[in-house]
This record gives sequence, structure tokens and C-alpha cells, in this order.
Amino acid sequence: MAEAPLGGRPRSWVLAQAGARGTGRQEGMGRMVHRGVQRFAVPAMFGVLAIVLAFSVFASSISAQLEPVASPVASPQTGECVPGAGDAGSAVAATPVAVDSATPAATDVADAVTAAADNVINCYNAVDVDGLVTLISGNLVADKFGGALPETLLPYTVLGYGDVNTYEDGRVGVQIQYLAGDYQYVTAIWVFVDMDGDYVLDEEVLQTSQPDGDAVIKGFSVADDLPVNFAQGGTTSFFEVVSLQGNNTSTTQRVFELYYLGAVDTATPVVDATDPSTAAQDVPGDATLVGVVSLAAGELGDIALVNAAIGNYLLVDTSDGTVANFSVTEAVEVEI
Repeated sequence: MAEAPLGGRPRSWVLAQAGARGTGRQEGMGRMVHRGVQRFAVPAMFGVLAIVLAFSVFASSISAQLEPVASPVASPQTGECVPGAGDAGSAVAATPVAVDSATPAATDVADAVTAAADNVINCYNAVDVDGLVTLISGNLVADKFGGALPETLLPYTVLGYGDVNTYEDGRVGVQIQYLAGDYQYVTAIWVFVDMDGDYVLDEEVLQTSQPDGDAVIKGFSVADDLPVNFAQGGTTSFFEVVSLQGNNTSTTQRVFELYYLGAVDTATPVVDATDPSTAAQDVPGDATLVGVVSLAAGELGDIALVNAAIGNYLLVDTSDGTVANFSVTEAVEVEI
């Protein structure tokens, strides 16, 4: 199996796919235990009213947020990758049951599932593909990666684990916050299934990411008859948190990749996104992948960037290769 780089343009390993993507969302979220990360009791004070309005779209399914982490710094964990006994990319459940009924897991189960999550991350960060595919199901590959494990794997920095719960379908979920690469802040529930004594990662249920700091939201959308686009323009001045809020109104799953193109003239887009022939392969070869989100048909989700670099970015819809330009400019000082 060829090794995958941690930078540059992705290719992919195609694995066995499972059935329909799960649509569950966890009701209620518990205490977060941080690993050597400074904790804040005061909620984030967002810099613009828009963020309050946008997050309200998700609030109905979340009764309490995990405690946010202030200015996290990427420090990907390393450790031994222990392969599982399962088949690569095997399907576990054709249609994952919604994560809507949680019961606190027994201590031994919670410890085993947290250890399984650590092992997945160890294999992922080591780019040990042979080991990784024995620890994840076909459902996870289809749900998170669109059916193919990408060659470019953003290393994970675990910021903390939260509560571990069991669900009516027999699976077990652990709350997790992590950085993907240097900038993308992710809050999720990792749902595992017991396969002959091994806990296999079966689904990632994304939650709204709300890291501490002044924030701005830029919305993008895609439809069956409309390529990916930023409706209100793809430019923002620097904020501690830049959240690209996606709305997939199409009838198919979409995987979006965000690339950093460098600190160049933000007034001149590098790629002509208005050209229908523009495709993902037109992304400059030295572009750096900084964020990824997979959205099912009709789903909302975000790429939340913490302390994003100033410069030009390109958002790529990998399903059809269309792109949208995005840029972060110097912060604007406002005198009051």
C-alpha cells in the first residue's frame, strides 16, 4: 500500500462502501475533559451578530455545548498503531440508526472506546493505511470521505474527550474535539460498533464547532443546478474564528475541500471560478489542504478555522470539481 503525504494534492484509495448515510444528531452534550489545554468558563463573545443567527439553525438539536478551547495549537499525537482483526472497509450496518437515545456507558466500555479512538488517531496520523482500514467501517468511509480514503490526511490534534454513551442500536459514542491540520476545529461524536471484541469506528456525527474567539461566518451553498458559491461574497477580514457554513441543497452527498493558495493579491483570484470548465485538477500543485467537510443531501455543516492565515483560499466541491474563491484579509481596526 502506497504511503500518503500530509500535504499537496490528494489522490484516493477506494474502499468498500456501505449503505445510506446516518442522519442522527446527539441530544445533549456533556463535560469535556481537556488534555493540557487551557479551559475557559466564560462563553465565547462573538464579533458579529451574524454568528448568533447562523448558529441558531443548529441549536434546536443541542441542549448544551462542549466547553470550547481557546486558541488551540496543532500538536498531532503519536503512538503505536495497533491493527484490528476486521476486514478493510467492511460494512457494519447498511443504515446506521440515528444517535438519538443515549445512556451513559459503563466505565470499562468508556475506557475501551476512548482507547479505540486514540488508536484510530495513531494509525491516521502515522498514515498507516493498512492498519487504519481495519479500524474503520465502510459506513465511516462513505460518510466522512465520500467512499474513498484520501491520500492527503490532515493530522489530528486531540483537544479532549467528553462523555461516552451507548445507543439503542448497540453502538457506543464518545464526544471528541480535535484540530484537523493546523486550522480546522472539529466537534463531533465518534460512534463505534463492537465487532468480535474490537471497537470499530462506524460514524462521525458532526456538531456545530464553536471555538473561543471573535468570529465571523461566511455561508456557501451548492445545488443540483448550481455550483458551489459564496452567496454574500467570498472575502472576510481576519477574525480569530472564520466559519465557512455550508448548505448542501442538492440531492447527493458532497465532500468539500478547502485549500490555502498563499498570501497573494486577494483582489485577483488565482482560479477563475466563473469558468464552467474549471475543475479540481486546476488547483495549483503547491496548494495546501487546510479543511474538509462531508455533507449529505440537505445537510448543513461547517469548516471552522482558528487563526486562519491571511491570503487566498479555494473551496473545491470534489463531486464535480467546481470551485469557489475565498480570501482572508488583514484585520480592520475600528475606532470607537
